[in-house]
Amino acid sequence: VTPEQFKELQVTTSGEYGGLGMEVTMEDGFVKVISPIDETPAKRAGIKAGDYLTEINGKSILGLSLTEAVKQMRGKPGEDITVTVVRENEDPMEITSTREVIKRVVARHEIKDGIGYIRLAQFNDKAEEGIVKSIKALKTEFGGKIPGIVLDLRGNPGGLLDQSVKVSSLFLDGGEVVSTRGRVASDTQGYNGERGELAKNVPVVVLIDGASASASEIVAGALQD
Repeated sequence: VTPEQFKELQVTTSGEYGGLGMEVTMEDGFVKVISPIDETPAKRAGIKAGDYLTEINGKSILGLSLTEAVKQMRGKPGEDITVTVVRENEDPMEITSTREVIKRVVARHEIKDGIGYIRLAQFNDKAEEGIVKSIKALKTEFGGKIPGIVLDLRGNPGGLLDQSVKVSSLFLDGGEVVSTRGRVASDTQGYNGERGELAKNVPVVVLIDGASASASEIVAGALQD
């Protein structure tokens, strides 16, 4: 992890920052969108995972560091910003949005067609807490028994490893959630879940897509197994 990425990670995992609202990285000299954040200017403007940002307010960002590019995207809430977006098999497009203070809603829930729906946007330090609140709220709204849960991890770029284990534990009865294995014994390490079972005997479907990464893959794989 570069110093620029670490600074960005510190801001991201704190759960609040100003700007357009998207997880980004640097690739081939341009800013690449990992995932737009739910209910933010970026999401509403139609920016998608995999998009490249090549210009900010008409100025090329080629050659800038990730930190420098992100600083240009941030600014006073209420100010407009125009980014040039390059998307595969499409012509470059200019998208104008208004900066907002981004307050990340880590987890949210609702009832859709008689089934509990939980959306987890990222695995920051509030992920487990958000899922617990959502499951408890659904139990109350259903009068004690949840008929089924859809856990939506689409576009979730991941985050903290310990949170992936904790979130998995909420649905499991223990056992290994994820492990690392190397050529020597010291490289092998396992991370075991606890007996959470907050939704015991409740059918669970996990939704993922091409932008579900890192901790999202761990949780999806653990629950599938």
